[in-house]
Amino acid sequence: MIRILVLAGAVLAAGAWAASEPSRFTDKQLEARFSYDLGADSVDVSGYPKAQQENYKVFSEVCSRCHTLARPINSPLASRADWKRFIARMHARTKNMAGADFTKEQAKAVVDFLAYDSGIRKVREKKSFEAETARLKSLFAEVRAERARVNAESDARKAKPYGDQMPAQPRP
Repeated sequence: MIRILVLAGAVLAAGAWAASEPSRFTDKQLEARFSYDLGADSVDVSGYPKAQQENYKVFSEVCSRCHTLARPINSPLASRADWKRFIARMHARTKNMAGADFTKEQAKAVVDFLAYDSGIRKVREKKSFEAETARLKSLFAEVRAERARVNAESDARKAKPYGDQMPAQPRP
């Protein structure tokens, strides 16, 4: 009986220590749904043609309504056909969302920007983009492990000891 109490005390102490251990990740990182959510959320377009700088403004305004800009900026999509298909899917999703819908003209500007930018950063600078993608995937694996740890701690704090779940039985 004493062994069980000592073991239970050690488990509770370890749980209390772990619960007080702060996460090394930000809330934004812990909320990431994809590895590319963890990457850069803006692009320096100062060297891009004026039309693409204007398209970037439309992209920033439209796409940030529903998700971080890091998602499309760091996603593996690169071809105009991929972006066109993806933006059509997003357009269909936003039609029933108040304040999220966008026009066909805006969709065209977004596709134009993403295709142009992908050609520069993902195709022309392929090795650099692939290295960053590998880094983000590794970071995402760490984030997922941390999220699992935080969730397990939260569940453990919410759980009742087994004895508290059983109604007291009257003794005969």
